[in-house]
Formats: sequence, structure tokens, C-alpha cells
Amino acid sequence: MVRKKIRNQASIKRRRSLRNAYFLALFALLVSSLFIYSQSFESRTHYLKCEGNLYYSNQEIYKMAGVNTDTRLWMLPSIVIQYRMQKNPMIQKVEVEKKGNSLTLHVKEKLIIGYYTSKEGKLYYLTSEKESIEINDKELKRIVHYPMLHSFTSKNRQRLAAAFHEQTDSLTPDVIEKIAQMSPYENSFDKYMVQIQMSDGNTLYSSLNSLNMLKKYKQVLPKLNEVNACMYLDGAHNEIVKSACTSFNKTASFLEDVQLQDEVQQNVDTPESYEFADTGIFDSEYYEIYNLYYSPSADIYMYAPTRTYYYLDVNTYSFVQMN
Repeated sequence: MVRKKIRNQASIKRRRSLRNAYFLALFALLVSSLFIYSQSFESRTHYLKCEGNLYYSNQEIYKMAGVNTDTRLWMLPSIVIQYRMQKNPMIQKVEVEKKGNSLTLHVKEKLIIGYYTSKEGKLYYLTSEKESIEINDKELKRIVHYPMLHSFTSKNRQRLAAAFHEQTDSLTPDVIEKIAQMSPYENSFDKYMVQIQMSDGNTLYSSLNSLNMLKKYKQVLPKLNEVNACMYLDGAHNEIVKSACTSFNKTASFLEDVQLQDEVQQNVDTPESYEFADTGIFDSEYYEIYNLYYSPSADIYMYAPTRTYYYLDVNTYSFVQMN
């Protein structure tokens, strides 16, 4: 019995040794295969591709991701690539696609509205998500793609960012790139308007909720017969109206005059009649001082920013608002 028991124990030990040797050999084979594969041409990335990047070049994206044609594609987890890239505050999202020996990076950059200078003299990007991202030395070369945000308060920058966020479908990077500068523009009917200086020298004026009209700016350019023109973005009527640049300096005073005359004449039979000194009868299509357009065929005047229509009472030489 004792001898039999000893033989059984020896047999068990041999089986365990053989099993351990088998697993050790298998592990060694696996490691050696992986090593051989990692050194082979087939383990490397044969094809690199970037999609969605606008302001970063493909090479800059590959450098952020830490990939090249020597990268062992299937030995580098996708999550590692995503982590590397999203350390850059300008990158919003990255999707990694591996197929065979090809690697495609689907990049979504944050929408940059423009840049501004802080009170401390530092430069910051403003995103449509209301983020302020400090511009480092490496990013300085990229600010040429974005408009300067001049004279905005912190709250007004937030309002501007919110407007861009709500109209992202229309306010794409290629639209923003054509803007040289944006500044606040206040008048009596909208204190949050924006003056937009385009790279071609033209100046646009818009309320925050009409900024989406910028997408149609290219369509009106062939119709312009002048340089350094001024235009009003009328989102309510889906129009871009050309105006004399001096009229935008007179808009506030025009409305103030209208309000004053309304108060003075509130007891007159025609309370909506607004009298102006030295108006005369207009025979041109545009009356520059008060930003009025004249239609000879209809014999009426239109105040462009609010699309309010008037006719001229030739007996009193005053404008009467049409109902």
C-alpha cells in the first residue's frame, strides 16, 4: 500500500511538472511570437489619415497622438491615443479607427470664436462653450485664423459665445476665418449688437441672434459696387442690407429724435407723425442721415434696422409711420 501510494504521488508530480512545462513553453512561444511580430513590417502602421482637423496640420495631429508609420498599431490601445490628444485644450473629441494596418483619427476641434487680451496683457482664445484658453507661444502663429475680440467685457464675451453656440451650424470655422475683428456696438434699440470688421475691409452690423446671416455674406459680395462698404444683417427678414457707413453713427440719434417728436406731438391728431427739420422731399433711393430707403414705385420709406415703413406728409414735411 505504501509503495503504491508513493508511486501515485510520483505520477502526480510528473503530470504537474509536464503541465507546468507545457504552459511555460506555450508562454515562451507566445512571447517570442509577439516579439517577432512586433519587429516585423506587418505590425507597423502602413497608412495614417486625419479627418476633421482644420487648424492643426496632419503632422501636428500625429505628433499629439504619438503615432507614425513605425507605430505598432495593434499594440497601442485606442484609449491611449485619445488620452494623449485630449490633453490639448483645443481638441474637443477624438475617435480612433483601426482597420488592418491603417489608422484613421477623426478629430473635432473646439470652435474658436476669436481671441482677446486680458487686463494682465495675456492672450486668450474664446470658444463657443464660453471657455477661455490661454494662448501659449506655440499657438501664437495660429491666431491669424481667428478674429480679434476688441473692447468686450467679460459678460459680453459670454453673451457672444452663447450666440455662436446656438448658431453653430451657420457659424462654421470657414465663416469665422473671414472676420478680422469684432467689437460691441450699442444703440437705442439693441445694446448688445456687434460690429464685425471683415478681412476684405467691409463692415457688418448685427444683433446677436442674426449672426447666422454671416453664412450668406459671400453671396452678396458680387452685388457690391464699392469697397469698405457697411451692411446690416437682418436675420428677421433673412436679408443683408447695404447702408451708408455714416448712417450707423446716426442710428441712435434718429431713434431719439423719433421718440422726442412722439412725446411733443402726442396731443396732435396724427400722433405717429414725426417731424424733422429741413427734410425736404427725397428723390433718391437712400436718405443717408436717417438710414431711410425710398421706394419710388411705392412712394414709401423704410428704416432698415427695424424694417419700419413711413410715408412723407408733404403738407407738414413729416414722416408718418405706416400701420
